[in-house]
Amino acid sequence: TFDGKGYVVAGVYEGSLFGYVRGNIKNLGVVYSYVRNGGIVNTTVRKDSPEMPTISNCYFAEGTVVGGGGLAAAIGGSIIDGCANWGTIICEADWCGGIVGFAQFSYVKNCYNGGTVKGDSTLAGIVGNFLTGEVSRCFNEGEVTGGMFVGGIIGNSMDGMYYRLVNAGKLTGQTCAGIVIDMMEANPLDDCYYLEGTAEQGSACISPKDDFPQFAIAVTEGQLDKLVD
Repeated sequence: TFDGKGYVVAGVYEGSLFGYVRGNIKNLGVVYSYVRNGGIVNTTVRKDSPEMPTISNCYFAEGTVVGGGGLAAAIGGSIIDGCANWGTIICEADWCGGIVGFAQFSYVKNCYNGGTVKGDSTLAGIVGNFLTGEVSRCFNEGEVTGGMFVGGIIGNSMDGMYYRLVNAGKLTGQTCAGIVIDMMEANPLDDCYYLEGTAEQGSACISPKDDFPQFAIAVTEGQLDKLVD
């Protein structure tokens, strides 16, 4: 475990502060940096361990991440909890998010994005591409701009459980959804909301069965303020 004890690191250039991580990173900030792939961690992987690697109480701000996400580029069998991004995420390929670009068999919870995410395809305020696990209690206020698959919270979902998610960031692209875009079937959304005018729909399904239900609810600014207090 690396405990930053509330310290802030500035001036990280090119590579992520941490590369391949199997343990825990907590209580750390990275600011005024230009990083490729992940603002703090490149990749976390659960391997030969009973516990899931965890990034907690960390943030990236006043900087730029090229590819990946504000906290990490990719996570597998891991947890991101209580983290935030205020930096700019520029996606040169696919799969970029304000918090993490790609997540599989993982949990992303209690996270906030206030930074801009922009690129081509599979972009979102929280997780770019999510395959199996749970995303909960996350809030995006950052603008997300791209081509295909632009989500307020998740850009591309194959399977997952999603609840208590809120998007207030403006979304621009060919396929946009206030909360999530599903590639195969509709994954139920519980207690999920998006600010009216940020997207034409709350959720979208690329290969829907019959009529795809809109599980996310559009709200006014007044209603949104009550949700995020």
